[in-house]
Amino acid sequence: MKILITATLLIMISPFTIASEGEAIYKNVCSQCHVMQMGWQIKDKSTLKAPPFPGVTNAVRRAYGNEAQFVEFVSNYIKNPTRIRARTKDMAIDRFGLMPKNIGAEMSKEERESIAKWMFNNVGLD
Repeated sequence: MKILITATLLIMISPFTIASEGEAIYKNVCSQCHVMQMGWQIKDKSTLKAPPFPGVTNAVRRAYGNEAQFVEFVSNYIKNPTRIRARTKDMAIDRFGLMPKNIGAEMSKEERESIAKWMFNNVGLD
């Protein structure tokens, strides 16, 4: 009985753990370059280091509408970003360049998937 209760609790808690881990990764890693405001909300765009996170998330969500495809793409792209695979506009890459490869290379697969799941379910939905 204890095992059943423990397993049930773990299943109930795990989505929140993934969400909070994904959000923590955004705050500790991604937010160094990607802001959470939409582009039209930013008055001084000259300070941007990368495209706004909601815009990137929405562009990827349009290309990969279900969570599994989105997570697979983001996890792979973070590890090995290329211009051909990018889902942002060419002008964004021309302005900011590609995401540095060392960022995703330093993350585990679980961390990359966690940030991707959090993005899909929480970012750019307003």
